Amino acid sequence: MHDARLPLRRRHSALRTCITLFAPHGFRATYHHLTLSAAIPRRLEADPDALVRAVEELHEARVLWLARAEEYAARRRAEKRAGCDDGMPNPHWPAG
Repeated sequence: MHDARLPLRRRHSALRTCITLFAPHGFRATYHHLTLSAAIPRRLEADPDALVRAVEELHEARVLWLARAEEYAARRRAEKRAGCDDGMPNPHWPAG
C-alpha cells in the first residue's frame, strides 16, 4: 500500500485485501466508509494518496479494536478465575 512505485491498481487491490482481513462493518460497508472518508476518487490517478489515507484509517481502527479485544479477554480471564462466569457472550464476535 505505501510503496508508491507499485501500480495504483495493485495498491488498490492491496487495500481491498486488507479489508477482507479486517472489516469491522462487513466488507462492503467498510469499503464504502473508507471510500468516502479518504475521498478515494473513481480515477485513482487523480489522488493516489487517498489509498494511503484509507489504509491508515483502517489500521487505526484495527489497533483500537485489538486493544478493546485484549481488554475484554483480560477481564474475562480475571472473572473466570474469580468464579464469575456469567456466560456473557464476547461482544466482539457474532452470536452463534
